[in-house]
Amino acid sequence: MWHVALVALCVVAAILLAAMLSAVIGMQRSLKKAAARKGSPAAQAVPRVMEDSGPASAAPNVPPAKEMWADSEYCWVVVCKNDSFHRHPNINNVHRIPLGQTDAVETRPEIEMPFSVTCDECRKKYVYQPSEVLRWEMAAPPSFVPHTLFK
Repeated sequence: MWHVALVALCVVAAILLAAMLSAVIGMQRSLKKAAARKGSPAAQAVPRVMEDSGPASAAPNVPPAKEMWADSEYCWVVVCKNDSFHRHPNINNVHRIPLGQTDAVETRPEIEMPFSVTCDECRKKYVYQPSEVLRWEMAAPPSFVPHTLFK
């Protein structure tokens, strides 16, 4: 019996939601019509865009919006295991060692056995499992040389 009551409750909720949506759409249409009439308070409240009159009114340099995946640089990285060196200033700090450049959708290269990596900061060499390789959004450092497995 409670199944019937639950279905009825869902139907009533859907009807109320549809009625509220049509009321909102109707209010938006009436506001647009009111704004279209000259001299109405709604028309006066609409902000006007000023014409560009030259260098005095030029907007400040605003960089273009960054598109997801398109403008980002990614690298394959491993986290350095030398915690005592990298976590000294901040206990939550980790150092990511770049191994190779990639993009947002490329799959990880097939690596079947552990491999060694030398950290570019502390110069310690550690062995990493293939599962420890991560994709990280970062620009490769200027002196970056890809790891032999990621060329």
